[in-house]
Amino acid sequence: MPVMYKCSSCGKILFTFRSVGQDSFGVPTPDELFSKIGNKCPGCGKLFSKPRLDKIRVLGKA
Repeated sequence: MPVMYKCSSCGKILFTFRSVGQDSFGVPTPDELFSKIGNKCPGCGKLFSKPRLDKIRVLGKA
């Protein structure tokens, strides 16, 4: 099951981690992702913040 980071405003998929072995680092933390793509969504321009636990959803298979 992939791990996906999506913008909470426009729904743009910012990063998808498909499987172990994709890279040598594993699933990035929100801070690592922000350092790679910046502090705002490339789709809608919304400023990012760290997700709260109540905002994280497990959707099953994607």
